[in-house]
Amino acid sequence: MSFTSKTVSVSLALQVHAALNREAVSKQMSLTDVCQRAIEKHAIASGFLEEQQASEIQLMQELVDAVRLRAQEMCRKGDFKPSLTLDVLNACQQDADWLERYRKIVGSEIYANGNTAKANLNQNLGYWIKRSVDAKNAVGPGGKPLNMKVAQPNIIQSYTPFADFDRQGVWMTPDKQF
Repeated sequence: MSFTSKTVSVSLALQVHAALNREAVSKQMSLTDVCQRAIEKHAIASGFLEEQQASEIQLMQELVDAVRLRAQEMCRKGDFKPSLTLDVLNACQQDADWLERYRKIVGSEIYANGNTAKANLNQNLGYWIKRSVDAKNAVGPGGKPLNMKVAQPNIIQSYTPFADFDRQGVWMTPDKQF
């Protein structure tokens, strides 16, 4: 399974844009994420995707939602650490349903190295964790993002630690602002 993507630009009526923006705030997502999810759901419902493709997209949406919400929850509780990616994935691995969905996408032993589907999935999950809290990478000399190795066994081998996140982000409910 591959999670490569292609960018599409669309113009929306102002009323539609405003409605989608309200939905984004209510779901603690970005406007772009709400639009992407709506298009994915439409593609699935249209019947023009193969059943396997539709199933994989739905599984991916479920995994992404779980890591996105977990990352936001950890940050709201004050549990942000540079290891947020690792912390979120470790927490999700404790959920048997999440782990089964992960296993379905990976298609093999979840701790094995060298699996392209696993590498793509892990990179995608890391991207969504970072995006969900608008985290900033920790960087080393020369401004290059750091890379931390993970003790094994784990579903990931390494991650990029974060320096900070957006405490005033749109995903925060008004009573939970920092």
